[in-house]
Amino acid sequence: MAGGKVSARQKMINLMYLVFIAMMAMNMSKEVLSAFGLMEAKFADSNASTADRNELLLGDLVEKGKEKPKEFSVPSARAQQTEVASDKFYKYLETLKQDILREGNYKPDENGKLPFEAMDKTDILDEAWFTGDRLTKKGQEVMSKIEE
Repeated sequence: MAGGKVSARQKMINLMYLVFIAMMAMNMSKEVLSAFGLMEAKFADSNASTADRNELLLGDLVEKGKEKPKEFSVPSARAQQTEVASDKFYKYLETLKQDILREGNYKPDENGKLPFEAMDKTDILDEAWFTGDRLTKKGQEVMSKIEE
């Protein structure tokens, strides 16, 4: 498609393929959204088990830092700093998620599952985080938290 000299007919065919691909990318099917819902549930389970495991590992590291300060005091202190930073970022992401759910008026059903198939509108984030090609104040805040 990015070749050198092609006929006008071939250029038109190439352009039509690009438009077709763009249109397909914009139409996200309900099955894809359901799959994202399943992945979200799996990530939530994985996050819970990882948090438990990390808590145990941090407790062991703190204990070793007390027993053998020469070897483990620096890693223990760094792990505690990392825990504080990651908890802060995790809570910030959770507030973003809740804001998006509230703005989109997405409510869990009786089983506690979100309506992922209805969550196909990206206008909420587009308007909140972007203005043209630039970031809004909220978008800048999100980027600064990620970089932090």
